[in-house]
Amino acid sequence: MRVDKLVKYFSKNESGMAIIMVTTAVAILTLVLTEFTFETKLNKIRVENQVDRYQAKLNAEAGLKFALAKLRIYKEAWNTLEDNDSLKETVSPSDAESVVTQPFVYPIPLPPSANIIQKTALEDFEKENLLRGELVISMSPVTGFLNPNSLKVIKKDNTSNQDQNQDQDQDDENQSNLSPEAFMEKTFTETFQEIFKEKIENDEDFAIKYSNINIDLLVKELKYYVNNPKDYDEPEKADIEKNLLTS
Repeated sequence: MRVDKLVKYFSKNESGMAIIMVTTAVAILTLVLTEFTFETKLNKIRVENQVDRYQAKLNAEAGLKFALAKLRIYKEAWNTLEDNDSLKETVSPSDAESVVTQPFVYPIPLPPSANIIQKTALEDFEKENLLRGELVISMSPVTGFLNPNSLKVIKKDNTSNQDQNQDQDQDDENQSNLSPEAFMEKTFTETFQEIFKEKIENDEDFAIKYSNINIDLLVKELKYYVNNPKDYDEPEKADIEKNLLTS
């Protein structure tokens, strides 16, 4: 009787231990599977993000090259119109400009009235290109642009300097007697003063940082930057070079 009881006791214990071992094994496998699934999903997300970055770079490069190609076309059209006055009667510079500034959108939208030939051509075009996603290229003409290169000091020979001095003696009070770079320096200073004044009045953070800025020195630094240091002879030259070294 005692032997039977011992056998039954150990049999029950063995069954309990087996259940515990199986349960533990299932729990471990579930944990491993969960970790593996998480790593797999994480790697998938990383790969997808990397592909998206490459695709975005490809789209940006394609858009830039397309825009540069449009500018080259506009340059050739402009040069052709400049060399051929009779052609201006047929095609005006504004017409050439409107062609370049026409926006480009991809995927190319088709109107509801598009026929089967147009739809087929568009489908074939989309199958053969490598662009994915959307691409919008827009260009606009720049007006009222102040070119910093206009601040470059133009060296003149003695003959031109003598002629200029004679002109200045005739009308010293005339503003047109200013050298081109001096006139543009004055224009830059006045423009910056108006812009900074308006910005300071409307932007408190900007006012805290830049309310004490020296506009005259700022324009002088810009003039120094676009010129050869050997050609730049201004009283502020030493301060500008010192600021460049410490910045």
